Amino acid sequence: MDDWALDFPKIERWAYTDVLDKEFEQWQEEDCDLFEHMVSDYCGLDTLVRFTGDPTCVKRPFFAQLLLPYLSWILSGAPGLPFHFSRFAGLVKSETFFEQSAKHAEEVYKIAEVIDRMRCSDDALLQALAHIIYDFRNERQDVDNGLRMKLARTLHEKVNDIYPPSDSK
Repeated sequence: MDDWALDFPKIERWAYTDVLDKEFEQWQEEDCDLFEHMVSDYCGLDTLVRFTGDPTCVKRPFFAQLLLPYLSWILSGAPGLPFHFSRFAGLVKSETFFEQSAKHAEEVYKIAEVIDRMRCSDDALLQALAHIIYDFRNERQDVDNGLRMKLARTLHEKVNDIYPPSDSK
C-alpha cells in the first residue's frame, strides 16, 4: 500500500475511462476499504456528487456508492443529549454542548444543501437519489414519533412503579 500512487488526477482519469482499470482493480483487491476511503477523501462531497451526476462518468455507480455514507449521515440524528454517557457524570458543560451542536448543525446543513442541489439537478438519477433521502426522512419521523410514544409509555410505567398510586379510600 505504501507504493500506491493515488491522486486526484488519476482518480478523475479512471472515472471517465478504462485506462487505469487494472491498476485500480489491484488497489481494490489489496485493501478495498482503504481504497474507497482514499478515493472518497481525494474527491470530497462535491466531486462525488459531480461524478455521480455525470452520465459520461464510466464509474458512476462506484461514486454513487461512495456518496451514500455522506447522504445517510444527515439522517443519523443530532449529536445527542447534553448528558455524559455515564449517568453519574451528569451534564456536559453548556459551552461544549452548544459548540458540538452548532458544528453538527453546520455539517448537516452543508449536506442538506447538496441533497437539495441533487433534487433540482437535470440528472434524473441524482434527483431519484435525493428523493430517496427525502422519503426516508419522512419515514424516520414516523419511527421517531413511535420511539417517543414508546418512551412515554415506558416512563409512565416506571413512574407508577416508583410512585405507586395511593388508594384514596
